[in-house]
Amino acid sequence: MTKNPQWYLAQLIEEQKFEHGGNLLDVNFALISATSADNAYYLAHDVGRDHETSFLVAGGDDPRKWDEAEKQLATIVFHGLRNLSLIGPDLKHGTEMYREKPRLLTEDEIGELVTPKEEQSVFTDWIPEDAEWYIAEIIKSVGQNEQELFIVYLCMILIKAALPDEAFERAMEFGQNLNQHTTRFWGIRML
Repeated sequence: MTKNPQWYLAQLIEEQKFEHGGNLLDVNFALISATSADNAYYLAHDVGRDHETSFLVAGGDDPRKWDEAEKQLATIVFHGLRNLSLIGPDLKHGTEMYREKPRLLTEDEIGELVTPKEEQSVFTDWIPEDAEWYIAEIIKSVGQNEQELFIVYLCMILIKAALPDEAFERAMEFGQNLNQHTTRFWGIRML
């Protein structure tokens, strides 16, 4: 008897190593469909190894204008998984995929977490024409403590949309629907 596939969220630890120094360590997220956590673990490692590549970088957006002295080789190295979590059998709009531990923040500190739409990188990044799923990191609070600090959660949710603009609007709509009683939606940190 074959198990039905489940969706998992893998957090891949990847490092960008630059020929002249200044390495960057990053956590990237990948959705994995697998019939067990063991299979998802091995598939996530395959995805991480597939991300390993080398490329030339320099200042400016136009490679034809790069000065030879500025060029350097960058290499992406996969270091393993930070976390693997089960989402469930179906991908649905609004499915919460990941939630950070709560933070206690002032209203001003929460405001610093919100990224305005015009600063979201999704609008300048290359998006495949057939893209239909986005991840939105939303900021919500659930009540306040005795010192009147908000109890803030950063949550990643799935958004189904055809274009980045639609994904942003749907994420905002989803977040605004969270506003009730002590729960408050503050905005989007990342799309």
